[in-house]
Amino acid sequence: MSGNILDNNLIFIRSKDGNFINEDLHTDFNIILKNTLKKNEGELFKIILQSAQIPYTFFNTNTTNNYIDWEESGILKTAIQISSGNYNILELITEIQTQLNANTSFSSDNYTLTYDQINNKVTISSLATENTTLLFNSGVNVSKSISKQLGYTNDNDITINNLTSSTSDSFVDLIRIHSLFIRSNLSSNKTLDSESLTNTDILVNIPITSNPLEIINYQYYEGMSYNLIEEDKITEISIQLTDQNGNIIDLGKKIDFELLLNIQTIKNPLYVNNNISNEEQLNNQTIENVTLKRFNDPLDEEVDIEETIKKGNEILTHTEQHKKNINDIKKEIQKI
Repeated sequence: MSGNILDNNLIFIRSKDGNFINEDLHTDFNIILKNTLKKNEGELFKIILQSAQIPYTFFNTNTTNNYIDWEESGILKTAIQISSGNYNILELITEIQTQLNANTSFSSDNYTLTYDQINNKVTISSLATENTTLLFNSGVNVSKSISKQLGYTNDNDITINNLTSSTSDSFVDLIRIHSLFIRSNLSSNKTLDSESLTNTDILVNIPITSNPLEIINYQYYEGMSYNLIEEDKITEISIQLTDQNGNIIDLGKKIDFELLLNIQTIKNPLYVNNNISNEEQLNNQTIENVTLKRFNDPLDEEVDIEETIKKGNEILTHTEQHKKNINDIKKEIQKI
């Protein structure tokens, strides 16, 4: 497709230069181009995210996944919210244990959380005879629950007392942000996601291969995905940085990232292919199906269509007879 490139525009974008929805959150913004990019009929815009540099300052435990809804003795308690941060599992269960014991109606050392490193599971226990229920399935904050980090599937609420403890029904998974998505109004209308199976605004997916406090680097190379859009012009570019669930990433107050967009104007492959297809279709027609158009050209000679077809068939018949004669001679030679 590189041979079809008609125009090439590189746009360097710093999030700090954008128009923000939230001034402190520089991962949701738009920019207005001073010079509108335009294309003609039979052309497309090819959108390539050429590169991106994103500081890994966001937390895996954050306001999208740090709640615990719970009850003691059937009485609903105020939801616990764990402070945002990048915890290891021992730090996390210690913080949860501290929060539960600080807000319980039972004794201040009632709850204990332990981690089994071999099986990668957490066990939660209580000293009270009365039931405590962790509302991992029915809580009002279930969509923002910390349960999956502790290895619970959210399939059921968990009830514990001094006779019954609870152990994770899956495995501990602290890394809740698996990849980053850059979303834009420049995404293709043929880009779908598996959640909705409908059009989405995802421009590109960036895997996280860096450690916290490092830079996440993305670099386009030939063969990677790109977007084709049919709009006649581009005057505005919107950018959002989200996790795999569509939640806006919070890099921290006024922390910025950079990206490079390559916006090419190319010939529409469908337009080009249709023209080629029509030519091939014409070339593949038999002589009986060809309609000869006469043009008012004094150099043209009169063409007898029926005579031309007759001569063509005679040539084909002669060729077939010639092949037969050669085969007969070969057979005679083999008999000698």
